[in-house]
Amino acid sequence: MAVDAPRDERDAPRDEQRAGAVLHDVAGALERGEAGVERAPLAGADLQPLRELARRERLARALELAQDLAPVLGAARVLALGARTAA
Repeated sequence: MAVDAPRDERDAPRDEQRAGAVLHDVAGALERGEAGVERAPLAGADLQPLRELARRERLARALELAQDLAPVLGAARVLALGARTAA
């Protein structure tokens, strides 16, 4: 005969710990799911300022390009007028 207790009786506390761990995992999964649901409307609100920032940056780049090209176009116009009067 074996000196140890039967395996089922010896593992009873471990089985209870496993059940508790499973419940803990389920509770954590539910909390993460709820956090995702709560976060979804906030994500939409965060996109609007980002869109506005991107729009303003595009406008600023377009204005800088126009400012950089103005002297070039002015010089080309002067050269074109000078060529017409010389001819």
